[in-house]
Order: sequence, then C-alpha cells, then structure tokens
Amino acid sequence: ALSFVETEKRRRSLIDYDDQIERARRLVEASDAAAWVRYKLDEGIDHVMLDEAQDTAPAQWQLVEALTDEFFVGKGAREVLRTLFVVGDEKQSIYSFQGAAPKIFDEKRAYYGARAEGAALPFDPVDLAHSFRSAPQVLAAVDAVFARPDLAEAIARGRAVRHVAVREITGGVDIWPLLGNDTIDVPEAWDAPLDTTPASTGVAKLVSAIADQIEAWREAGPDGGPPVDPGEVMILSRNRGTFAALMNRELKARNIPAAGADRLDVTQHIAVKDMLALARALISRDDLSLAAVLRSPLFGFSDEALFELAHGREGSLMAVLGEGDETAKAAQRTLSRWRTAALTRRPFDFLAGILIGEGRRADFAARMGSEAEDALDAFLDLALDHEGQGIPALEPFLMRLTKLSAEIRRTTEGGGGKVRVMTVHGAKGLEADVVFLADIGSGSQRSRGNAIVPLEHGEDGAVLTVVPPKEDRPGPLAAVCDAREEADRHEHHRLLYVGMTRAERHLVVCGAYGKQAPSDTADTWHKAVLAGLAEAAEERPGGPLETYHAWRNPRADPSPAAGSAADEPPAPIEPPAWLYSPAPPLPVPPEPIVPSAAHEEPHAISVPGSRALPAAAYGSLVHALVERGGDHAALAAEARRRYPALGEDEIAAIAGEAHAALTLPELGGGGVH
Repeated sequence: ALSFVETEKRRRSLIDYDDQIERARRLVEASDAAAWVRYKLDEGIDHVMLDEAQDTAPAQWQLVEALTDEFFVGKGAREVLRTLFVVGDEKQSIYSFQGAAPKIFDEKRAYYGARAEGAALPFDPVDLAHSFRSAPQVLAAVDAVFARPDLAEAIARGRAVRHVAVREITGGVDIWPLLGNDTIDVPEAWDAPLDTTPASTGVAKLVSAIADQIEAWREAGPDGGPPVDPGEVMILSRNRGTFAALMNRELKARNIPAAGADRLDVTQHIAVKDMLALARALISRDDLSLAAVLRSPLFGFSDEALFELAHGREGSLMAVLGEGDETAKAAQRTLSRWRTAALTRRPFDFLAGILIGEGRRADFAARMGSEAEDALDAFLDLALDHEGQGIPALEPFLMRLTKLSAEIRRTTEGGGGKVRVMTVHGAKGLEADVVFLADIGSGSQRSRGNAIVPLEHGEDGAVLTVVPPKEDRPGPLAAVCDAREEADRHEHHRLLYVGMTRAERHLVVCGAYGKQAPSDTADTWHKAVLAGLAEAAEERPGGPLETYHAWRNPRADPSPAAGSAADEPPAPIEPPAWLYSPAPPLPVPPEPIVPSAAHEEPHAISVPGSRALPAAAYGSLVHALVERGGDHAALAAEARRRYPALGEDEIAAIAGEAHAALTLPELGGGGVH
C-alpha cells in the first residue's frame, strides 16, 4: 500500500506535508549540494524564530539544526551577530500525533545551550511563568491542581508549576458534580428517531445545565458581576461527537447565538445530504431520495403529509405528486423544472441556481442554523472544483463525492458575539472570559485499543506487531505499550492544563457519564480538578445544579514562579522625558510637483529659489542638453529654442547646470561634444 501511494504521488507530481519537510531537510543536510546550500544560507539567514516549539516534531528540529548550524561555529561568511529565538511551553505540548514530545523541547534547549557556551555566545533561557490572560484565582487553581507530583511530572517534567498573574482582575472556578444517566429505563415509542439522545442521559442533562447557566449569566454574571455576552463564552471538551452536536442544538433552540461546530465534514452535513438526495432523485427514479428531499427544507413536507402521499401508491413518488393537493402539485412542477436544469446545466450552475439564485440556502439556514450555510458554500466550491477536473455533469460529480471526505475549519478567532463549542485541541491559542470545560469520559485513551504498534527489531527496523491482551504481552511488547500509555496519560493531563488556562475570568469544570460513574481509579479531568481544589473550595447551593464547589482563592502565598529572582514584582520602568513633552510642529509639506500637461505652455515659477520649469520638464530639458553637448553659449541657445518664454536668468541657470554635468572630472573634465 505504501509503495502504491508513493508511486501515485510521483505519477501526479505531488508531495505531501511530510515530504516537504523531508526534502528540505535532505537539501541542507544530506544531499550532494548540502555544503553549498548551507554556505548560501549562511550568507542570507541572520535570524531564525521558531514558534510553538513544544509541538515541533523531530524531523522539523533536524531542519532547524541544519539551518542554524553555522550560527555556532564562530566566524561566518559575514561579520554579523546571528540569533535563534525559540518560543515554546512544554506544558502545552498536545500534538503527539504529529511527533511532538516535551522531552524533545528540553533536549533541544540543553543542546543549544551547550552550543552557545562552546561558541562563547550568550544564551538566555526564560521561564514562561507570567500569564497575561487569566485572573489570579484561575491561575491559583491551575497551580493547586498540578501540585500533585504525577501531574507536575506530566506537564513540567517534575518542576514546580507556578504562575504569576499580570492582570489584576477578579475571577473564579466552579466545579459542578458529574451528571449520569437516570437509572429508570423508560421504554421509547416505537416510532422515535434512532439518532436522538434521551433527556434522561447524563450528556443531555449537562447540555441543558450549561445552557441554563449561560442564560442566567446573560442577566448577571458570576458572583453578581456584569452580564456575560455569548461571545465571551467557550465550551470545551476532549472530542467532537454527541456532546458538541447536542450543545450546539440546545443553544440554537434557546436562541443563544452559537458559532456552530469548529470543523464541518462537508459531505456528511445534513444540508449537503439533502442536496445530494435532490441530485439523485432528479437523474434517476430514486423514490427514497425524493422522499428525503420532500422532508427537507426545500419543500418542508411533514411526516404525515408524506405518508399520506406515498403509502399505497402504485406508481413512482414523482407521479403521485401530480395527484395530490396544490402543495404536492407545486412541488412536482418545481422538481420537473429542476430536472430539466440538472440534465442540461453544469453541476455548479445547477446547484448555485437553486441555492443562491432561488434563495433556497436561506431555507436551510432557517432550520439548521448558520453552519448549514458554511457547509453549502463548501459544497458549491466542490462543484466548481469538479468542473475543472472531471466531466462537468451531475452524475460524475455525485460519484466523486461518494469517495471524497472534505472537511472545513470555521473561523474561531474571537467570539463574534457567539458561543464557541470546540475541542481543547482546537482552542489552542484562543481564550474567552468564561470557559466551560466538559469532561465527557476524558480518561487517557491509549490503553483503549492500540491494536498494532511498531516494535524495534534489530537492524530490520520497526516491525508492526499485533497487541494481545495485557496479560499475554511478552516483555518487550509490554514495555513498548506501557511507555505509550504513559505518554498518552501525560498528554491527557497537558490537555487539561491547556483547557483550564483558556479562561480569562471564570472557569466551570463539569462533566457527564453514562450508566456507570467513573471508578475511584479513573484518571479523569473532573477528578483531578476536584481533588486539587475541593479542600479549599466552598460548597454552595443553587445554580443550574443543586450544589457545586466554588473556588475563589487567589494564591495564599503570592510568591513568584520557580526560578524567579525576587519575591517582589519588578520595579516600574521610569518613563522617558519625551513622553510628557509636547510634540514638535510638523514640517510644512513641500508643494506637490505635478507634470505639465502636454497642451500647456511652460512658465516660470515665481517662488524664490525654485526651478523655472516643473520637475519633469526641467529634467527632460537638462537631459537633452547633456545629450547635445557644447559650451555654455551653445547650451543656452538650445534651451532658448526649446523654451522661448523663459527669461535669460532661467536660461542661464539651466545651461549652467547642464554644462557643470558635462565638465565633471569623472567625464574627463572636457565636456561631451
């Protein structure tokens, strides 16, 4: 399979992201021209900045090393001080699936420290302890939770986790009790939809409680503070899935502005599925697809109306539409018109004509929310892209989409006045005044089923090995699996750290489970936070739940982070004197120079010290005189012939400037003749 992929990439002249990194690395490290490339780069690269270094993979580090190797060998091709600026925080390393690991960040810090010392260059490691985002109460809660040795080992490799709050704002942390499924089994109706989540489940109850709290805080914020705008709220979980879908649905049902899913699978979105069903129904006699279209926002038939129309029919569903009421007949006329367009027009023109030309995109948005518009826009992009790659007809387009998985990432930078429902991975780098951190079975997941792992096998390299049950694993395989599970547990805790530190003012830690509550040994976010804060938190009644724990304690001993030089905050910088001095008057701008129009007669300018002609005409005249050459009298005569309206003083000045250029020593001093 691997050789097939590589062959196809070569055949199509394509490379992927990993190929780009590998080829760039080989170019500067292992190719025949590597020495020459490094020499040329040594002449052209003075400064390198590496951001998010904690998530940099080993292959990427090798490329950085190759680019900066000459920085630490002494004298380079040019006399210039070159710098390497690396920004990273190992506590936020959460992209192990890309090959990143906190230990690599530490190893590279030590490596470059040794290289700088060997080259007698300055090396300044800086701890990222100061937070410009979160309130002191939130940061104190983070420190209290990660004071546990195993959690400190997971996110800071055993070093103390301490933060210094820069912003003097008031905040807090609430810990809600976990919500589980009701134990009473209520039989569902036989005709209930299969994809619904009963209100008695823990996830549904949590979704409702979060929506209740957001509605309450729109009136008065936490602890009676100012109201909270929906755009100031972020709801985080570990994975997308049922919780995110239910949360967005609940927010929209209550008319709370919601941004929708941060990622959309275009071909799996219900609005796109409705449009695909329409296409299938128009190019074939697919009654099931047509029934889906009639129930969609395109026509809005109810279940009862569709059943009455379709049940017991003898012909096709399209045929019986013409025998129904006026609504059914109108639907048949519309479908007949669309069928003609589907068979004669290009896919994009056909689909855009319905969604945009006839305004049907608004019908989808009215029923499904704004994210339906994003999915339909991406669907139209796919249709337009197909016209440049395949046969521009509807049937080949449908065949292509059955094999295509297209995902779009929606803009999440800033709230935009809407609640954001995201994963912790997706929220990296973002922030919000209020964050709900929902623990929906967030235990570390490596042990839940890595069926195949790579096992080192001498000179043969790694061998893919099937993992048997834990009690049947041989020693080497057990060691590999244990190491992977430990690494996953550590990243699981770093995800908790990232989620907690997204909050600026207020953090709510909540969660839900199914029929069985997490065991005492379960390694969940909710358990870790509760264990770290419950002792100093206050149990309060009220809110969307009966009781909850409220943490409002800033750090009792406001000491700086580990490694800081002093307990006192740094003294304020004395502002410079010019900060309080009035600004000097702005210089008077010179008169703009406008080239003379072709039909205008040139004229002298009466401003003292100015030239007699506009700049463009003056330059052209002097250039012409220099080209002609001659003594001062000849130059003056030529200038007078070209511009008879100029006075003798102006003529003499122009001729003098041209003559001075001709008699420059660099030109031999004798002029040009």
